[in-house]
Amino acid sequence: MIFYSQAERKAAHNEFRGTGGSLYYLKHRPVIEDSDKVAVEIRDKNTGLVTARIEQSEGDDYEIDYTNGRIIFYEPVPQTAQSNSIISTGLPDGNPVYVVVDYEYEVTDPAYGDSSYGGRAEQSLSGFMSGGRTTANEYTGWIRDIRIGGTYIKDPENTGYELKGIDLSVYAGEHSRIRGEYAWSRQQGAEGFLSTDGGLRFDPMDNYSPAETTQGEALSITAETYLFDRLDIRAYHKRVDRGFSSTSAFSGRGKQITGGAAALEITRDTRLNLSYDTQQLIEGGTAFTALQTGAQRTDITTARITHDMGKASLTGEYRHIYVKEKSAVYESETNGRGDTAALRADYAVKKDIHVFAEQQIALNGEDNRRTSGGISAKLFGWLRLNVRHTRGSRGTATSIGTIARIDSKTEIYNTYSTGRSYSGGSTMAITTGAKKMITETMNLTGETRQSSSGTEESVTNSLGLSGKINERWGMSGGFESGTVQSVSGSISTRNAGSIGVSYIEKERVNASVRLEIRRDEGDEDRQQYLSYNAVQWKINRDTTVFGKINLSESINTTNDTTEAGYREFVIGCAYRPVDFDRLNMLAGYTYLEDISAPGQSDMSDIEERTAHIISAEAIYDLTAKWQLMQKIAFRGGEEKVSGLGFTKSQTWLWISRLDYSLNRRWQAGAEYRILWQQQARDTKQGILIEAARYIGKNMQLGAGYNFTDFNDNLAYLDYTARGPFIRLTARIAD
Repeated sequence: MIFYSQAERKAAHNEFRGTGGSLYYLKHRPVIEDSDKVAVEIRDKNTGLVTARIEQSEGDDYEIDYTNGRIIFYEPVPQTAQSNSIISTGLPDGNPVYVVVDYEYEVTDPAYGDSSYGGRAEQSLSGFMSGGRTTANEYTGWIRDIRIGGTYIKDPENTGYELKGIDLSVYAGEHSRIRGEYAWSRQQGAEGFLSTDGGLRFDPMDNYSPAETTQGEALSITAETYLFDRLDIRAYHKRVDRGFSSTSAFSGRGKQITGGAAALEITRDTRLNLSYDTQQLIEGGTAFTALQTGAQRTDITTARITHDMGKASLTGEYRHIYVKEKSAVYESETNGRGDTAALRADYAVKKDIHVFAEQQIALNGEDNRRTSGGISAKLFGWLRLNVRHTRGSRGTATSIGTIARIDSKTEIYNTYSTGRSYSGGSTMAITTGAKKMITETMNLTGETRQSSSGTEESVTNSLGLSGKINERWGMSGGFESGTVQSVSGSISTRNAGSIGVSYIEKERVNASVRLEIRRDEGDEDRQQYLSYNAVQWKINRDTTVFGKINLSESINTTNDTTEAGYREFVIGCAYRPVDFDRLNMLAGYTYLEDISAPGQSDMSDIEERTAHIISAEAIYDLTAKWQLMQKIAFRGGEEKVSGLGFTKSQTWLWISRLDYSLNRRWQAGAEYRILWQQQARDTKQGILIEAARYIGKNMQLGAGYNFTDFNDNLAYLDYTARGPFIRLTARIAD
């Protein structure tokens, strides 16, 4: 695979600590359309290594505003995920969750616009090893396969960035693999930024200036095997120099980490887990790795044994942490030196009643005592009660919940939780909700939540499409409370809640409403809310109306200032007469109001903007082969550049398109476009050509070239649209 690109754009890498909410502001704007790659990562609280990565898809998992650099997930992203370890330092327990976004954004620097190129090659050697036979099944030696790959990237004139890499994988036996990777880079590629508050503010993930000449190496070796049908062994070594630059290595730059783990099934009922991990900063590390490690070096030794006795099970865990040169700024899971032991007992009193108890003690070192207990009981065959209470040297936490199963697909639940950190105040939340399965993969849920933190109280209600109560109504919601530490060292107590309701009437109405509220309390207190509302109503068989209202505001309550916000109002209408299906008409109105987040960078330095967009288009089948499309759109608004007042602008767009069907599968089209800016009296015009082919009955794949430098959407107008494109269109059949 090889690539070549030439465009006025730069690459960026953003990482966000999960906030318990759905709204995240990217560092830069405007973002190049379709350049975004989004994932949610769960990282081990001890080592920072990624334990799970879930790729996110636009349209299915989130929506993005490219002009304003804003992402809204369809489900809130939690702060933490469940951890296998029963030993914990903080409240709440769990592995941290991160949103990771790679994207490209527009720049005005004339130095950017020259070419960059590169490629990757990978080859399996199994065919050579088996004397020309190419399938793994034909070769029965101890080494089943060897794969070797290489990567090269060069950006000679923009940044001087260069990356060389090689990787080797050896598959031995049935259950063994060794993989090694080595890479070297020169100069800095993508910029990396971290935010712990959803993008209101960012900290750089490296300590280098863009003009500083840097280079570095990265090495990774992993090995894993499964022996005797009961012993699972893995080992790893990973080192990333501070000067090494790659989007996949930002969270580990300036750190060396080595470790291993073994899981032994002693008997059918007893399992032993052993692990050892050592982390060490290289040249002081970066601000990000220093925050995660919390010391110059940490060594973590863990032993856990679990024994199942039928109705009862016992889990014992021991953890030893050695710390060298502990940070005076950062607190982490692994920089509390000393020895800690914990014991957990689970017991099934009856078939439907389970109880547990946990005791954690500090054998030596820093005090980290915790006592926890709880019960899970199924009452009356349809009602389950869950109770958990934790009390320790660092705080208390209590959770009481009920789950009522109405039928095989419907649940109604209530949860009361309260917590008190001896250093961070108290929190409380009451949640009432319902969950019903629509399909195997889709739920509709709903919740009402009342929460308080210190002297503040809030009541939230939400609608969502994650669960279903009955054939029409659904609800969803969640609540999280915890502490977040930024790269600067400041610590905030965070409470985040969401609640939603949805209504679906088949083939007629589809509506959803969601409300989220997040409060951060620390050196400065902040509050953010997001209201996401959408409805689609089929008035009759020919006419459908769509509406959307999105509102968000981020307020610094300490200074009583609005730091970021946006308002979006959309209404549209589609007219598709069934008795005259040669005609299709669409019309819409959009109102946008945006205040950029203080941590964002805009190439045009725009702080605030408002816009009114009106558009209309018609598609008419002239004959069985020829189709004509006309579109006209108008945008009027105001923009405020930093240090200046508001400036008005009025822009018109007209598109005329003609398509021709070569046969039942192939179609060719051409557009003529005119963009006119009234105040500047500036006109841009040009053509676009495209060829498309139907894939199956309801999907069409097209490819073409845009000879203009603007796109066809005045709501998110992009002046870097020139060049080749690929378009995929899907149709939902009746």
